Amino acid sequence: MLRTEHVAVTLQNMQHGERAWFWFCHDVETVELPFVLLPLDKDPAATTLTEIVDNIDVPDDASQCVGIAHCDEEGRIHLGSGSAQPGTLPALARWVRSRVGEAPGLARLTNARVIQYDRDRVVTGIWEDPAAWAGVSGLPAGGGLDAAAAALAGIAPGKGGWFWLTPRGPSGTPFLVLVPDDGTRTVHDFAQAAAAAIRRSPRGTPAAQGRLDVLTTGKVVLTTQGSVGLCRTVVAVLAASPGFARLQNGVVLEKSAGPGFAKGRPLGANDVSDEAETIARLAEGKSYFLITPAHRSALVSVRVTENQQAIKDAVDKTRAPHKAFGRIGVRNGRVYLRARESYDGALADLAAWVRMYHLAQPALRALKGAVLDDGDHTHEDDALWTFLNDGGQ
Repeated sequence: MLRTEHVAVTLQNMQHGERAWFWFCHDVETVELPFVLLPLDKDPAATTLTEIVDNIDVPDDASQCVGIAHCDEEGRIHLGSGSAQPGTLPALARWVRSRVGEAPGLARLTNARVIQYDRDRVVTGIWEDPAAWAGVSGLPAGGGLDAAAAALAGIAPGKGGWFWLTPRGPSGTPFLVLVPDDGTRTVHDFAQAAAAAIRRSPRGTPAAQGRLDVLTTGKVVLTTQGSVGLCRTVVAVLAASPGFARLQNGVVLEKSAGPGFAKGRPLGANDVSDEAETIARLAEGKSYFLITPAHRSALVSVRVTENQQAIKDAVDKTRAPHKAFGRIGVRNGRVYLRARESYDGALADLAAWVRMYHLAQPALRALKGAVLDDGDHTHEDDALWTFLNDGGQ
């Protein structure tokens, strides 16, 4: 059963540019859970939201509203609904004040803006009232530049981390994801953080990723296989921003794989273009694939090519602990992978790879609903592809 603490955690994890379904009942004194929030990418059709609300005991005459919550570039949450009304904001603030002590994440709603619109999506009312939140200290949104600034400041000389950057992030301005390689986080954590930033950024935004190291001299070195010019542009803008003065200290950008990231592939617009072109032609002839999981400092990797020998060579050279490889084509309208060798989670890794790159290469979305046949079992899972249900946004 969903509880207030669960809603608080979802709120606390809501990042800049992220959207979610919300439901709110104004009768906050009698309804046990008057506010429900579910990320849009996990529940695109609001099916789960409906099931949860149906199991909440709500008085017949209670006012309710349902709509979309959006976290803006400043971390402020906007609640838009056709059934919002002047009493929505005061009731919501009253509930937060009464429960924030036991569920601190609710403080993310501080200074929320309630927006009412009609059937044509024309705004008909906006309510905001800082005084309604008196006594509640707001919490910053996660996934913003402040997180990258804090991560940069915390990297000691001789240490480093993984970065992803773009000139057009969630708010349409330069953006940086930085995950320190400090022993508590892995390249898997970085991949998830980068994928989250990509989902929240404009479709097709150019990007680059790589390794950031702080030398013992204090100089910051960014190493990338992506666009050096793009990195220089973004770093120059960020270096003039609060919290990023460290980037002014002799930043060097080298177009090479770099230490600890030799097997990584950039998340830019052209890094998987060969795979995208092959996938677009799957129905025309024989093609082959190789999937390897994230390991050491390498991300999930997928190769798709019409060159069988290239896959054989890659299989022989890979140092990944597991691999899935074989033929890939189209059967009954769905992409079908016939694996000569596979591993548990190969299909999930394929979906994770698509999730990271599909905004830059829309052709990858053809893999939605792919079937993996390992000879013993046929694997398919529509739940892996829900992030594409809203047109890939």
